[in-house]
Amino acid sequence: MKTDPGKLLARLERDNERLRRKVADLSSETATLRQHVRANLSRAELRDAVLVAQARFRVSERHACRALGQHRSTQRHKAKGT
Repeated sequence: MKTDPGKLLARLERDNERLRRKVADLSSETATLRQHVRANLSRAELRDAVLVAQARFRVSERHACRALGQHRSTQRHKAKGT
């Protein structure tokens, strides 16, 4: 059973466009959530949120920090007074 190359190309282009829209939507949602998290959490709470994300989702420090918009160096230094 052979597939017409023109039909295959058209189907692939439709799929590609659909996936591009999904990625754009997810990127927008991620940026919105990251802004919300950063605006509503203190630095100490954000550090704790990274630790929770690491434990709960079994991801690396780098991945958790990137997901929450936290710089990795803040995970290594304790805040003054703690």
